Amino acid sequence: MTINIQSVSDLVTNSSTVTFQLVSFDALEALEEIVNAILKVGESDKTFKDLFEASREYDLDFLGSYIEYVECTNDADFSKIKLPEVHSYDELYKLYDLFKSLNLSYKTYSDWCNDMCESGELAIDELINLRTKSGDAEVDKVLHKLNYLFGSDYACG
Repeated sequence: MTINIQSVSDLVTNSSTVTFQLVSFDALEALEEIVNAILKVGESDKTFKDLFEASREYDLDFLGSYIEYVECTNDADFSKIKLPEVHSYDELYKLYDLFKSLNLSYKTYSDWCNDMCESGELAIDELINLRTKSGDAEVDKVLHKLNYLFGSDYACG
C-alpha cells in the first residue's frame, strides 16, 4: 500500500479531513512517533517497528531528469542504449543493474530526489510505503485494536 503524505489524519485515520500538512522530510519519523505515543497510552509493549514495515519512495515523474543526471555525470550517450522501462520501484533495480554493467557512477533515484528537494531545485512528491507485519498473534491483536480505535464504526457509533 502506498500512502501519499497529505496530513497526519490521512495517515492515522485514513480520513479525508486534512488537519495540517506534513511538508518536511521527517514525515515517516513523525508518523512513527504518533503511533508509538498511541501504543504507549494503550499500554502496549509494541512499537511502530514491531507493527509496520515502512520505506520512503519518490514519485517516478522525474525519472527522465534522473537518467539525464546519470548520463551527464558519466559523460555517456544513452541514445544508443535500450533503457528498461520503469513504472515501479521494483523495475528501478533493472536500471541500476544496467548502470552497474556499464561501470557508471550514480546515486540511487531516492538519493538523487532527496538532494534535488533539499537544494530546492525540484519539488518531488515523497511517498511512504507502509505494510503491516501481520502473522504474529500479538501483533495482529494490536493492529486490530488500532484499526478499531480509528475505524469509522467506532468514531460514528
